[in-house]
Amino acid sequence: MGLFGEWMRAAPADLKPLRGDLTAVRKFIADGEGPRCGLEGDWAGIDFLLRRRDFPVDIVFGEEPFAAPSAEDKEWDSDPPAYLTPAQVRTAAAALRDLTAEEFVHGVTAAELRRAGLYHLYTPAALPTLAARLPAVRDYFTRAAACGDAIICWLS
Repeated sequence: MGLFGEWMRAAPADLKPLRGDLTAVRKFIADGEGPRCGLEGDWAGIDFLLRRRDFPVDIVFGEEPFAAPSAEDKEWDSDPPAYLTPAQVRTAAAALRDLTAEEFVHGVTAAELRRAGLYHLYTPAALPTLAARLPAVRDYFTRAAACGDAIICWLS
């Protein structure tokens, strides 16, 4: 089974007690009631497309670590979660606002995705699938920005 990209909105005050405690982060995510958005396995393609556009914020992996993983912390399937501050969420929402699905995938071929070694994106349907995800990503960030929320980012 592959990795899936996940986001969960949270009030900034809810994140303060989590800094430095990955066990508390894990529990917060498991118990969390904030609006979520799943990228499924498309996270790698979305990250690739945004990076090639020099997107101003790392919305897939987050910008702010909660804590450095310890050698004993084997609970995460990849790097532990990170988060985006409300200011970073606003920056991302503004950058997504005018980005069209066509611009998002413009100039990229399935062969380029294959050369980049991107998980499961080797089919001709990959680019239309990634382009189709953009409106939901834009809406999620727009709503989070409007509410002043932070966003927790992780792979599961």
